[in-house]
Amino acid sequence: MIDPIDGTRQFAAGLGNWAVLVALCRDGVPVLGVIDLPLAGARHWAVTEGGSWFAAGGPARRVACRGTADLARAVVALANPDSLTPPARAALTGLGALRVHDGGSPAYGALARGRVDLVVNGGDLDAFDICALVPVVAEAGGRISGWDGAALGLDSRGAILAAATPSLMAAARAWLDGARLDSPGAG
Repeated sequence: MIDPIDGTRQFAAGLGNWAVLVALCRDGVPVLGVIDLPLAGARHWAVTEGGSWFAAGGPARRVACRGTADLARAVVALANPDSLTPPARAALTGLGALRVHDGGSPAYGALARGRVDLVVNGGDLDAFDICALVPVVAEAGGRISGWDGAALGLDSRGAILAAATPSLMAAARAWLDGARLDSPGAG
């Protein structure tokens, strides 16, 4: 599966936070993922049971999510705010210690490298937006699923959530559940 320009709005605006996504699925499950950042000369990639890797202008290095477990201290990357319902946007404004916006797929690579702790996407995603992210996050020790906790794969559509640690994922899911959000296309 290939998404040649993930972050079309950013690409059209001449910004650098767009990517080329490549994924390989086996029996509908993503087993290889690549997040290529052409303008930055950087690439994230992972293969199931092979680790998550990053290279930018030098040798590749294995990467890992940081160990943040406290939602109140988390650095949160919120994707396209237009993909969130008004109640979701309102509830997510209080999430974490620091929020950055519209990081798109590069935010998932940043999660794998330990730069952010939580990434939240609204319901405007398709499988070609999702599959490459799964191995990159999972092989770095993170968790990634639909807002409803569903595993992600070839049939996935809608809102997704990724976290650096299992406890942070549980706290973020509880936050989303507690806010009773109308998450568009969750799962």
